[in-house]
Amino acid sequence: MPTHRHQTPNEATAASSQTADAADTLRDKAQAAGREVADKFQEAGQEVAHQAQRLGAHGQALASDYYQQGRDQAIVWQEQLEQQIREKPIQSLLIAGGIGVLLGIMLRR
Repeated sequence: MPTHRHQTPNEATAASSQTADAADTLRDKAQAAGREVADKFQEAGQEVAHQAQRLGAHGQALASDYYQQGRDQAIVWQEQLEQQIREKPIQSLLIAGGIGVLLGIMLRR
């Protein structure tokens, strides 16, 4: 039959001290790991914010370009319309009158 040996008070204190040291070490490692994870999340958040800023600036530049292209096209159409009116004033006047009559009929309903 195996015999169980009881710890002396000094052995119990030493074991308790080792357990406390191990717990402190584990706590320190857990805190370090937590800080590392928090730092990684902060870095990722900053990268996402920078990407969003770049995309926003890119979107703004695209919108500005599209606006300018639309404005340029409207100016071209205006110039073409003015040229057609100069070349065929009577035809243009009749077309404008016809459009006016159609709009008048549609608005009465």
